[in-house]
Amino acid sequence: MTMRKISLAAIVAAFCVCGARATEYTYADPVFYVTNPSGSLTNDLSECAFMKSVGGVTSESSWSEFAAATTGTLVKQGTGWITVTSDLSSFMGELHVEAGVWDVCNKYGIGSYLGGAAFAHDGATIIMERKSDYMSWVPPYNDGNTKALVMEGEGADGMGGALVATGGTGNSDFFAIARFPTLTNDATIIVDQASLMMNWRPAAVMKPNGHTVTIKGAPGLTRPPFIVNNAAIEVGTVICDNIIFRLNYEPVLYGGSNGRLVMKGQSDLDLNMSSNMSAPNFGWTLDCQDMRLVRLNGADAGRNYLPEDNAKSAWFGPVLLNCDMPLYNSASTATAALPDRHRLGLHLHGPVSGSHGIGLYAAAKRYVSDITLGLFSPDNSFKGGVTLGDGSTLALWANGALPADGGAATLTNGTVILYGNDVYSLPTLHIHGTGTVKQASQSGGSWSSIVKTGDGVLAYDASSGADSVSVQGGTLRIIPSHFFTPGLSEWTNKTGVTGWNNRVYYQSPITSNCVRVGMAVGTGKWLSDHVSPDEVNPNLSFGVSYRGYIWNNSGKTETWTFGTVVDKGGKLYIDDELIFAQPARNEAITSNVVITPGPHKFEFNYYNTNGSCGSSNVKTTTGVTFHYIDDVEFDCENKNPSYSTTDNGDGTITTNGCWLNNYGFVLDRQGRRSHFYTDYERPQDPGDGSVFTVDIEGFADSAPHFGAMEFAIGTTLDLMHLPLPFEIGNLAGLPAVTNGSIAVDDTWTVSANDVAAGGRMAVDGALSFGDAAAICVTEDGHLHNSPEGGWTMAEAEGGISLAEGWQGRVTLPSGKYTLSLSPDGKCLVLTRTNGFMLTIR
Repeated sequence: MTMRKISLAAIVAAFCVCGARATEYTYADPVFYVTNPSGSLTNDLSECAFMKSVGGVTSESSWSEFAAATTGTLVKQGTGWITVTSDLSSFMGELHVEAGVWDVCNKYGIGSYLGGAAFAHDGATIIMERKSDYMSWVPPYNDGNTKALVMEGEGADGMGGALVATGGTGNSDFFAIARFPTLTNDATIIVDQASLMMNWRPAAVMKPNGHTVTIKGAPGLTRPPFIVNNAAIEVGTVICDNIIFRLNYEPVLYGGSNGRLVMKGQSDLDLNMSSNMSAPNFGWTLDCQDMRLVRLNGADAGRNYLPEDNAKSAWFGPVLLNCDMPLYNSASTATAALPDRHRLGLHLHGPVSGSHGIGLYAAAKRYVSDITLGLFSPDNSFKGGVTLGDGSTLALWANGALPADGGAATLTNGTVILYGNDVYSLPTLHIHGTGTVKQASQSGGSWSSIVKTGDGVLAYDASSGADSVSVQGGTLRIIPSHFFTPGLSEWTNKTGVTGWNNRVYYQSPITSNCVRVGMAVGTGKWLSDHVSPDEVNPNLSFGVSYRGYIWNNSGKTETWTFGTVVDKGGKLYIDDELIFAQPARNEAITSNVVITPGPHKFEFNYYNTNGSCGSSNVKTTTGVTFHYIDDVEFDCENKNPSYSTTDNGDGTITTNGCWLNNYGFVLDRQGRRSHFYTDYERPQDPGDGSVFTVDIEGFADSAPHFGAMEFAIGTTLDLMHLPLPFEIGNLAGLPAVTNGSIAVDDTWTVSANDVAAGGRMAVDGALSFGDAAAICVTEDGHLHNSPEGGWTMAEAEGGISLAEGWQGRVTLPSGKYTLSLSPDGKCLVLTRTNGFMLTIR
C-alpha cells in the first residue's frame, strides 16, 4: 500500500473537526494521534497520518513508530473511516476513537486483550467486521483476557451505533464481544448479520453503569441474535430492538427491579436456560413494548419445567405488558417423548401489569403449544387475560395471580391448577375441548364464570366455585376426590393382593406380613391410584397410594409431626406438597408440617421392590438398625416398653428394634419431632373425622358452589358417584346427569323449543327442588303437536322430590299446559290439556 503525503496543516485541521466529547478522558503518554487523510473514504491504518504527543509536545510520527510502541494511547480523530487489518496484539495501551469509524478486520484490531480498554466516544463507531480476506474478530478464551470495550452515543453519521458487528453469514456466526462492554453514557449496538455474544470463558460482564444500551438489528435484517451466554449484566437498561435476546444457560442480571429489559421492534426473548435459576438472577423489570414472542427452549430431559419447578425458566422481577406476550415452545421433539408433559414453561413471579395479556404465539403448530405458564404474584394487574393452546397448563400460586378484572383465561385441552391456600377471586374461564381444573387447597373461592365448549370432558377437581357455568358442549365432571372421600383408596398392580380393607388398614397394625407379593424381582416404580393397574407392567414392583383428608379441628394453626419407616420406602404429601420421601428401607424420616384449621389433602404412597414389606423392625445384630431417625439415636431403653436385650452367650447381644412394626407411619399433633415412638399415634380415624375423613357431612361446605348452571342440549353433568346431592342455585337446560343426584335451590329454566324437540333431563340419581324453587318453561317455542302422554321434561332414577305447593311456582307457556309428577315419582311431565286442567294433589 502507498502512503499518501499531505501537509501538516491539513493534519492539524483534520484533528479539529471532532468537536467536544461527551466524556472527558486523560491520555497516557506517549499519545499517538491518527487520522484518515481521505476524509470519509476508507484507508488502512498503515496508510494513515500519525502524530505523537509526549509531555504536551506534539510532533509528526508514523505507522512504523506506533507499531513499535507497546504502551501509551492511540487516538483516532477525524470523521474519516480507518480500516484495521494490522495485528495490534503488542499494543498494551488504550484505544480512543473520538470520531469517525474504526473498522476492525483483525482479531487484535483494538489492541492486546491484556492491555487497556478500547473507547468509542460519542459520535464515533467501532466496527467488528468479518471479511473473506481478513481474520475473524474473536477474542481469545483465556483467563487473562481483561479487555473492556467502552462506548457511548449512536455512533458516527450513518452508522447507527457506537458498536457494529457485521459481515457474517447468519446466525451461525458468533462474534464474542469484549469481556467487559461498558457504557459511559447511553449507547447503541448494531447487530448486522452475525450474532453478537457475551461469552462465559471467562465470565463476561456488561457494565451499563445505570445507562441505557440499545441493541438493534440492522435495517433490512430480521432479529439477529444477541446472546448472553453464562455471562452477566450489571444494573442499567437494555433495549432490544429487532433482535433475538437470548439468555443462554445460567446468565445473571444484577440490580433487581432497577435493571430493565425493554422488548421492542418485534424482538424475541429467548429463554434457553438450564436449572440454576434464582430470584437475584432475574429480578429485572421486563417491559414488553413490541415483541414477537418469548421462546422457551430446553427440550432435553435435563430441563424439567413442571408447574412445581417454579424456579426454572422463571422471571422474578416486574413484568409490564404494554403489548401481548406470546409464548412459543421450541421443543425439537413432541413433548410426549419427554419424561412428562409440560416440560417447557415460563414462571412469572411478578408483579405483572399492563393493558395486554399472555398467550400462545399465533404461528405455533404441532406440539409447540404444550406450555406451562406459572403466575405467582398476588399483585398482578394485567388486563389482557391468558390464552393458551392445546395441552397447556396455567398454574396460579396466589389469589390475584390471575386478576379478577384482568380478562378471561382461555385454554384449549388444557389444565388450570390453583396452588397455595388462598381464597381465589377469578375472572371468566373458557375451556374448549378436554380440560381440568385442580385445586391444591381447600380454601375455595370463585370464578366469575366458566364456559365449556367443544367435545370432551372438563374435570373439575376444586372447591372454588363460579357465579355461573355454561356447558355448551361435552361434559362437566365434578371430581369428588378433592372435597369428599368415602374412605381411603388403595390398590396394587394386577399381580398383587387386594385384600386390604380401606378403613381396617388404618385401624390395624402395619406389619411386615401385611403384603406378600409373588413376582419377579424388578425395578421399583412409584404408582398412585389415578393410574390404571392394567397400565402397569406386571414385572415391576408395586406401589400403593392411600388418600384422604386430615382435619385440624382445634380452631388454630398447629405444627404436627409426621414420620415413617417402611420397607422399602414411603412418600407423604400434604395439600399436594411433598413433605418427605423415605428412599431406602434402612432410613427413618420425620418432618414438621404447619397445619391450618380445617381439612387438608393427605396422600401416603407406600413402595416395595421385593421381599419383606410394611413397617421395618430390624435387629442391631444384623448390622442395620432403625435406632436412628434424622441421625439422632432413639432412647430405646427408657421409652420403648418392649425394648429388651438378650445375651446370646456367644459374645453377641440381640436387641429389639425401637420402631415397632405396627408404627410404620405415625403422627404427633404436638409437633415434637420426637425420636420416641410412644410419642406418636397410628393415623386412624377416631370416629370424629379428625384424621381420615369418612363422614360425608364434613365435606358438605367444601364442595364447589355454582350460582347458576346452563347446559346446552346433548351435554352432561357427571357427578362421579358423589353421595351428596350436588346443589345448584339456578339451573337452565336439560342436561344428562350421571353418577349422582342434584338439588335445585332457586329456579330451573327450560326452553320450550328443547322440550318440543324431545329433550329431557335424565338423572341417574335423585332430583330435588328446594322449598322456594321455581320451574319455568320459557315462551320461546310452540308446543302444538303433543305426544301421547305429554312431554317428559325430567326423569330421575332416584325419584323427584317437590316441596309442598310447588305448582304455584311453575311458569308455563301460554295455553292450557300442566306440569305433573308421574305416579312412580320419577318423571316430570308437561301436558297440553286442550281446555281442561288436571291438578295432582
